[in-house]
Amino acid sequence: FREPVEAVQPRHITNVPTVIVERGGHEIGRIVETPAAKTMEEDLAAILSGKPIVHNGRWDRGPKIASGVYSYRDAAGRERGTENWELFSTAEGGYLVHSRVVAGDVTTDVFHRVDAGQRPTFVEVTKQRGDERTRTRYNLDSHTLTARMRGSVSGVISQTIEVPDGFCLSSPSLAAEGLRWAKTNSGDQKSLMVYFAPADFDHALGTLEALNYEIKGEETVRVPAGEFRARHVNIKTDKGASESWFHLQLPIPVRVKAGEMEYVLTSLESPRGK
Repeated sequence: FREPVEAVQPRHITNVPTVIVERGGHEIGRIVETPAAKTMEEDLAAILSGKPIVHNGRWDRGPKIASGVYSYRDAAGRERGTENWELFSTAEGGYLVHSRVVAGDVTTDVFHRVDAGQRPTFVEVTKQRGDERTRTRYNLDSHTLTARMRGSVSGVISQTIEVPDGFCLSSPSLAAEGLRWAKTNSGDQKSLMVYFAPADFDHALGTLEALNYEIKGEETVRVPAGEFRARHVNIKTDKGASESWFHLQLPIPVRVKAGEMEYVLTSLESPRGK
């Protein structure tokens, strides 16, 4: 949908159906596509009471495996953002990660799903900065990646890319970065192609790039969430290098160093322990 322009753009509509609730001529909440609660009436009541419910997504999921928080820190140790995340199993033996990242004036909501072979099947990224809002959905079918972005200002932008075997997708969710590396061993391939979905508003859609990595082995890592055994992986692309430590029992990173930034796990809830 792109019309009527006088309604779509001023009201920052990115998906339909959208129900906008106003009071005194000012918006106090909205329901996009599906209600956050079980019924539309519950959502409306929550909005009218001033306590809107956070939408956990309409995507199918199994039992929750783990949840936690990451802190995004600069070289001086100052916190530049946070990420709250949940990890679920899926019926086909894969995983679904839901992350909410708050960094500066941008809030990013991510749903990232992979199959039993850790191959991405679906990713949704919703970014909001003030009144500006974009939602991009990435669908994968065999060797084809299709991205479709709807923006309250930019309108609709589409992208189709042919992807090879061994392909992975990097989304703005730090928690989802562990999905690709959950079963990686030192004898695995040392390079692969990665689609990097942009985390900012400056780029509408992502790019496909080559990635090289080296498995450094298992180490004990201490972060604010505790002490964990983790797999140390060095990763390099044309844009730079990073070091990551991935939990041995859970498909999540415990610590990541990339450029001047460091990302650390500050809390973890999981029956699988440490």
